[in-house]
Amino acid sequence: MLSFAEALRNELKNTDQALMAGKDRVVSAMLKEEAMVAASGVTPETVKAEQHRKLSEPGSANV
Repeated sequence: MLSFAEALRNELKNTDQALMAGKDRVVSAMLKEEAMVAASGVTPETVKAEQHRKLSEPGSANV
C-alpha cells in the first residue's frame, strides 16, 4: 500500500512534463478516464451531472 505522498507523486509524475510542453491540461493514462474525457464534449450536462453524482457517492471508491 502506498502512502498518500507516494500515491500523489505517482499520480502527478507526468504533469510537469505536459505543462512544460505547453499543454493546458493533462489526461490520466487510465483508459476509463480517457474515454470519459473524450465523451464529455458531446455528453449532455444532465447526463454528466448524474454520472458525477454516482461517482461521488460515499463508498463509490470501493467498487
